[in-house]
Amino acid sequence: MVSSAIAPPELWILSHAKSWTDVRERICTSHIERKNLSVRMGMRRMTRLTKAFSKKWDNLQAAYSLWFAFYNFCRAHKTLRITPAMEACITDHVLTTMELIS
Repeated sequence: MVSSAIAPPELWILSHAKSWTDVRERICTSHIERKNLSVRMGMRRMTRLTKAFSKKWDNLQAAYSLWFAFYNFCRAHKTLRITPAMEACITDHVLTTMELIS
């Protein structure tokens, strides 16, 4: 279980809500907007006026999958000081890009 001191608010909502009204009171769009900003800054194909766009759906899906895998397994986050995958006990070390691809 993720400790409440460093857990994202979404995890708290899912684990502590007793009813739908409890969930609705804690919903905040700033969490989703922050994730959207991370995606836009991390993947240049999601910003406007760029030449790095996907012509095929499969290419876009592959780019998203690779970026989210890197974000969760290879990039140590400042607030956690480790990767989200390590915090969730999925892995015990920060993966290199070569480990992620292989």
